[in-house]
Amino acid sequence: MSVVHINRGVKLEPGASMYLQSNECVTEVRPDYHVRRVGGKTFGYVVEDRHHEILILSQKLELIRDHINQHVEYKPDRVSLSGLYEIISVVSDNPRSRTGGATKNRWFVHRHLLGDLAAAFEEVRSKGFEQTVVLGSKPTVHTQTVTV
Repeated sequence: MSVVHINRGVKLEPGASMYLQSNECVTEVRPDYHVRRVGGKTFGYVVEDRHHEILILSQKLELIRDHINQHVEYKPDRVSLSGLYEIISVVSDNPRSRTGGATKNRWFVHRHLLGDLAAAFEEVRSKGFEQTVVLGSKPTVHTQTVTV
């Protein structure tokens, strides 16, 4: 595997999304200015679809909620902000919960420290998804384009 292009720095506008190509990988995610920090630490979220259609990386649950709700067909499949937050709490308290850590029995939400976020995202991405998207409010996302 050789690196063709390093550090495509992309500034996303509020609520914007960046769809990654199959030959791109996320190398770094820098802290967003308007995210809540817990104990001085910044977290990000990797959301995987049970149907392997969409994989989402973001630092804000609100943007994840909006993106999911734009892509679901039926109103009962829409997710809420409290549902996403609750599933994070359920999984951290009891990893073997009844839903297996999925909200609406479809969306798995994983919380990671910002330094580990890119590696965790790429690890989950290796399972194979139709779309991989990075959501943000003016973060700088660094990617690499690689060839096999």
